[in-house]
Amino acid sequence: MPTFLSVDEAFQLLDAQGEKSALDLRSRAMMELFYSSGLRLSELAGLDVIDIDFNQELIKYGERVKKKE
Repeated sequence: MPTFLSVDEAFQLLDAQGEKSALDLRSRAMMELFYSSGLRLSELAGLDVIDIDFNQELIKYGERVKKKE
């Protein structure tokens, strides 16, 4: 049976991250998204900026449709 982080454990993990550099902020954002969204690690790792719609606050994930020319 899989085990999960409690809310307190998740906050402790996030608080352990520094917020000093752009890389630290990116890491924290990825951890928050991973914990709160239910994305698989491969889906999270495969995200690109074009997958994020900041206006609608949506993230597209999964297989991308590729155009053939």
